[in-house]
Amino acid sequence: NAINWAWDQGGADILHNSWTYDGTQILDVVKNAINNAYTNGRNGKGCVVVFSSGNYHPDGSSTVKFNGVAFPANLPNVIAVGAVARDGNISLYSSRGPEIDLVAPSGQNGVPDVWTIDRMGAAGYSTGNYTSSFSGTSAAAPEVSGVAALGLAKFPNLTAAEVKNLLIQNATDMGPMGFDNTFGYGRVNASAALLSGPSLIEGPS
Repeated sequence: NAINWAWDQGGADILHNSWTYDGTQILDVVKNAINNAYTNGRNGKGCVVVFSSGNYHPDGSSTVKFNGVAFPANLPNVIAVGAVARDGNISLYSSRGPEIDLVAPSGQNGVPDVWTIDRMGAAGYSTGNYTSSFSGTSAAAPEVSGVAALGLAKFPNLTAAEVKNLLIQNATDMGPMGFDNTFGYGRVNASAALLSGPSLIEGPS
């Protein structure tokens, strides 16, 4: 219901999702909602749909462990995002496989690296208004959604597929050269994505 509302009534351009199912099941109702957003959102240009890949890799500390990118991140109309630590290595928990598209910085097991705003006071993760405890692929995926938003701000007529291509074609390659099942096409690169494509010069002739 939330996905359907976001594109149909909420006018969303990007649907960010830091959640997965902790298993390999596929729920058709969720799959259909994502496909509708990707096909019909943004007046037919399609919503950009970003999902965290999951924190279920067997090397990680999660009690739920399995190989592969979790649903719904493993759907073809989704940008699936894994996590890398500050040293550039894949985060141990980061779910990976042939469906992974990009990675973005996040923490390693037990050592988060991402500072973010928090709910004010004791209602949040910490007593302050900021927290350093946000980690996992849930912390990596919003960075990709943010870069996608910057891309649409500069290139508003891109389709959802073209936004995905913009991000993967300008990613910083990591691991083996080219695509691989660990890092996908590489680490998201905001600068490269925004500097690509035609630049507009505005002003009097």
